[in-house]
Amino acid sequence: MSGGVCSTRDTRLCHRPAPTYDEVKREQSATTEAGKAARKAAGAVVKEAAVEGAAHGIEAGLHAAHLPALGAATPYAAGALASVEITGLLMDIALGMPKEAGKALNNALAGQNQDVAILMIAAHADPGSVPSGYLAHRAAAIGANRFQHVSFRLASEVASRAALGDPKAIELRNAVVHNVNTGRAEAYKRYITCPELLAQANKDPGFKRLFDNDPAFHQGVLAAMDEATRDRASFDSHVSLIAAQRHHAVQRP
Repeated sequence: MSGGVCSTRDTRLCHRPAPTYDEVKREQSATTEAGKAARKAAGAVVKEAAVEGAAHGIEAGLHAAHLPALGAATPYAAGALASVEITGLLMDIALGMPKEAGKALNNALAGQNQDVAILMIAAHADPGSVPSGYLAHRAAAIGANRFQHVSFRLASEVASRAALGDPKAIELRNAVVHNVNTGRAEAYKRYITCPELLAQANKDPGFKRLFDNDPAFHQGVLAAMDEATRDRASFDSHVSLIAAQRHHAVQRP
């Protein structure tokens, strides 16, 4: 098996497969209201803790002024300060969420651009490696239908350098094509047509390692799954072809 996209000397397409930009955005949207509520509640607690702490401190201080024991107000003040500090920390965490959310979205977008570039490279080098319609669908989803798009630039640079004989570009192109095809073959062999069957396949440590770490293999599996949805007859024909190839390989002396 090829070492994979991330094992080549040119690692520009290497990334850990992750949720798409839209998936990350949906997940973040689901938590936005909860985050707002948490910040509002945190602010109310800070205010309440400060007011209550001050009131207790004043009351205890006045009481202490008529007693020989000193520092009666200290526990109340310390408790109030602790409440303010802890709640302030929670607010800092909550307020820091938008920065982390932006980072997650940027990472997801960069990964999608690399994924589409991988599909473009595979389709250019081996037109049969990407099922009909899948590249167009993925490219349209991220607006990669212009030559200025980063996915086009990545794919064009790798393809042109490989065509000129650049050994690093050739190595990367070959790894992309090999692992996209390997991912598709695994999907056909295991009849992965839906998320439930993909989850079942991921119970195999070898499959999971490739699916979770090699973006070309990952895209090959997803391309076959998309084919199962869009054109089941084509998917089933590939399943039969893979089964025949395996049978022939076993029968050979």
